Amino acid sequence: MCIQDDAIPTISLRNSDSEETVNRLRSACIEVGFFFLEDHGIEEELITDVFEQSKLFFSLSKPSKKALSNPALVRGYFTLDGKIAYGADADGDTKEGFYVGRHFPADHPEYNVAKLKGSNVMPSPELTPDMDDCEKFRTVIETYHDKMCELCFRLVQLLALALGLPKGSFDKTFEDPMTALSLLHYGDVKSVPEEGLFGAGEHTDGPVITVLRTDGTPGLQVLLKTGQWIDVPHRSGAFVVNLGDMLERLSNGLFRSTPHRVVLQGGSERYSLPFFYEPGFDVPIVPLDTCCSEDNPPKFEPTTSGQYLHDKYFSKEGGVHSK
Repeated sequence: MCIQDDAIPTISLRNSDSEETVNRLRSACIEVGFFFLEDHGIEEELITDVFEQSKLFFSLSKPSKKALSNPALVRGYFTLDGKIAYGADADGDTKEGFYVGRHFPADHPEYNVAKLKGSNVMPSPELTPDMDDCEKFRTVIETYHDKMCELCFRLVQLLALALGLPKGSFDKTFEDPMTALSLLHYGDVKSVPEEGLFGAGEHTDGPVITVLRTDGTPGLQVLLKTGQWIDVPHRSGAFVVNLGDMLERLSNGLFRSTPHRVVLQGGSERYSLPFFYEPGFDVPIVPLDTCCSEDNPPKFEPTTSGQYLHDKYFSKEGGVHSK
């Protein structure tokens, strides 16, 4: 395994609409499906607070953590040991996590469990008596979730330009997005790939994009077109962005949803914050006309965002979005 510093491009949002940035992004999406994101506008102080709250949460007792679980809505605590999880490729994974999405209280007119529009499950003095400041956890995590929604909307506008479309082409697609912020905790366990033991096994992500921040502990690996696995280096102040299956489908295979995994070195715990961004539940996921031609017909059957997530994640037991 090796680190190739130039294998994963860097995209800056400082001059995001410039021809140079758009061309660089297009190349990254075609060749790698991963890129570093700089000048993104998310305050480092907020990110530090999120990691602090994440560590406090995972230090709670098992009863407190398990009291905050709602797998039917993909909210709250999950652990692979208890099969309270969401995703694919769970076999051999070693992690626990906590999900937050867009919050819809039960009396909200759009509340719809079948379409994953439900309530977040948050710490409270009643459910998690061993957490000192439940309100601070809620405030920090919800603030970060909302900031990431804004960032991802900017990114999909840039991705539209990279596909040769007008900047606002995806605005309606994401006017009612599905989102998932996952706080992930990997224990001090050394991965043994030859025995099928990983922090997270090889997988692709389902959404359009995933925006990741880690605590700097290594582990994330990406599979290049050459068939070589490379380590993703830590880049201070930058996010790691990868494309998901839905964008690969929309682009008719032009943009890559790249396989990746987490291989832990042992000797320390690892915390990460993947944020998953996808179109609304009923939005069609169909190859764009501009990405198809007589010589390049549609490669994917039509589906919807919600149906694709169901087929990829809920149709098999276990699993979880992982980074």
